[in-house]
Amino acid sequence: DNDALPDLDGLRGLTEVTGALEIDRSDALSNISGLSSLSTVGGDFEIHANWALESLGGLSSLSTVEGTLTVRNNVVLPTLSGLESLTHIGHDLDIGHNDVLMDLNGLDGLTHVNGDVTISENNALTSLHGLSNLLEVNGTLQVFQCESLLSTEGLSSLRNVSTPDHSGGLWFNGNDALISLDGLDSLTTVDEVFIFNNVALTSAAGFPALTTVHTEFAITYNDVLIDL
Repeated sequence: DNDALPDLDGLRGLTEVTGALEIDRSDALSNISGLSSLSTVGGDFEIHANWALESLGGLSSLSTVEGTLTVRNNVVLPTLSGLESLTHIGHDLDIGHNDVLMDLNGLDGLTHVNGDVTISENNALTSLHGLSNLLEVNGTLQVFQCESLLSTEGLSSLRNVSTPDHSGGLWFNGNDALISLDGLDSLTTVDEVFIFNNVALTSAAGFPALTTVHTEFAITYNDVLIDL
């Protein structure tokens, strides 16, 4: 809530935050290049509601977030580029309400997320490219109300979406432009699958390697679906 703050240049020497880091509602902040030395956040890292933020380029050294990484409500942020060094998220990944975000490029270093992955209400998002190296989600991967998303391409390496108590799962809900589930070719194991209310979805034949569903597989309320 620092409405006039233009930059974070006074933090250029910062390499580690052992607790949480929040960049929240700083209306004049257009970049975070002052965090260029930051490599580790020991708790949650939230980038939220910064109306002028146009780039995450200042996070080029960030490799580890031990808690949840949240990027939400940054209405002019077009890309996640700048996060390419990020290889570890200890809890959840939440990308939502970023109105001009078109893809997930910048997350290419992630192979595992030890919690949920939520991609929601990014109205310009057309693809999930950027998650192409993601192998495993130890939680739920949910993509909902991304009204421009055309397919699930970008998840081609994903093999496992599950938790030890089988409470994880794969959810695609209310993505109005989604026509295909192509791109889930490597998925073998999931706790549950829910595909519903995707009004343009014509084909759900996107699970050629799937061998195990631990609890429930539901595909419903997809009005023009013709192919499983």
